[in-house]
Amino acid sequence: MKLTIIVPALLAAALIAPAFVAAPAQAGILHKHPALAGAAAGLAAHHMAKKGAAGRAASGRKPNLAERHPIISGLAAGGAAHHMLKK
Repeated sequence: MKLTIIVPALLAAALIAPAFVAAPAQAGILHKHPALAGAAAGLAAHHMAKKGAAGRAASGRKPNLAERHPIISGLAAGGAAHHMLKK
């Protein structure tokens, strides 16, 4: 698997992962507002896919699936983040 596919996934997981650790005594802002957190994750994934595609195009390489379809990538990331926060 290529590093360009793994790095954005690991980065997104590292940013969201602290929210999935054992529930604290008081719910954090991500648990209180899962829709906004999902929207932010989707926006970040969309932005990363667009920037990654621009960098690949500048170096003459073909963009991967996520970079060819940044809107779908953003929707999937946002939906997954929202789903995990609602659990």
